[in-house]
Amino acid sequence: MIFVTTGTNEQGFDRLVRAARDMPGDEDLIVQHGSSTEVHGRGLWEAFMPWEDMTRHMTAARIVVAHAGVGSILLAHRCGKRPVVLPRRVGLGEAVDDHQIELGRRLHERGEVTFVEDEAALHRAVLSEADGLLTRAAVGPVNGPLVDELRATLQRLTATA
Repeated sequence: MIFVTTGTNEQGFDRLVRAARDMPGDEDLIVQHGSSTEVHGRGLWEAFMPWEDMTRHMTAARIVVAHAGVGSILLAHRCGKRPVVLPRRVGLGEAVDDHQIELGRRLHERGEVTFVEDEAALHRAVLSEADGLLTRAAVGPVNGPLVDELRATLQRLTATA
C-alpha cells in the first residue's frame, strides 16, 4: 500500500494529489489530501485524518509519499519509513516560501528522505523503491548543523514579539 499525505497546510497541494491519482500500477492507495481540490482516484481519500489513523497507515504502508514538511517527515520516521518527498513550491502557489526544497534536498543528502522535484520523478521513485524503510544507517545524530539550524528557525518562528 502507498500512503500519501499533503500535511495540514491550509493551502491545497493539487500537484501532489494529481500525482497520487495518476500513480502507475494498481497498488492500494490511501491519500490524505487536505484542502486540495483535484478529483480523487483509486483507494481511500480523506481530507484530514486523526493522528492515530495517520500513524497506522504510515506504519502499514510499503511507501510513504509526502510534501517536504517537517511534521510529515518526522511522523514517517517515527513509523520506520523513509518518505519520498515532493516539496511545495512558492512559484506554483503551494507555499509561502521554498523552505521545503532546501529541507528536502538536505535530508536527501543524509539518506533520510527520497527527494523528487516533479510528478514523473515521484512515480519513478515509488516504482523503484523496494520498500520505504528507514535504515539505521540513515538515522543521523540528534545534534549537528541541520538540527541546530532547524531548532533556531523554529525558535525564531515561535518567539513572541
